[in-house]
Amino acid sequence: MSEYLETFQVPHPIMEKLPFDLIWKMKPEQRGKVWHNNHNIDAHRFYKSYGTTPKFDESVASYMFSSGESTQYPEIPDVFHELMDHIGTHSNQTYNNLVINWYEDGQDYTPIHKDCLDGMLGSNICIVNIVDGPLLRDFVLIPGDRKAHIHVQCSNGLGIVMKKEALDRRHGVPKVDTDVSRRISLSFRTY
Repeated sequence: MSEYLETFQVPHPIMEKLPFDLIWKMKPEQRGKVWHNNHNIDAHRFYKSYGTTPKFDESVASYMFSSGESTQYPEIPDVFHELMDHIGTHSNQTYNNLVINWYEDGQDYTPIHKDCLDGMLGSNICIVNIVDGPLLRDFVLIPGDRKAHIHVQCSNGLGIVMKKEALDRRHGVPKVDTDVSRRISLSFRTY
């Protein structure tokens, strides 16, 4: 797709083992907080981190899912292991962290940001979308000041690999005022 992103379709037999309603029920009851620019801010969607997650570090100015509220993260649930193995083979990486984001409507979003790369060992981040309907949203990557934004429509089963060249670039899922289908994103990293 570009020097920054690669997209692929997760095989249907694997997606069938990831039922939307089952994963939607895993959603936390409340939105959490994220660490950004040296303070905790409210997350604009529901999320939960599993597996190896970097320890909270106040000195980090960039975006962290470790908001200091938890020091123990649950293991990656078994339902995701076949997918994790598949995308690991696809991207030649062994993932040990999963962040799940749940988007109820267009008002749930991920602000444009740069990820915290402290302690990240892998050469990419892989995002897989699970969508409950036909009304889709965009993932947006901003490669640089003078380059056009890259928009990827997040369809069900679409995998997005953020290559090494994209990891320090700003990206997000902007808020929209139109009707959109519920969406779950699964972000796999290696720490």
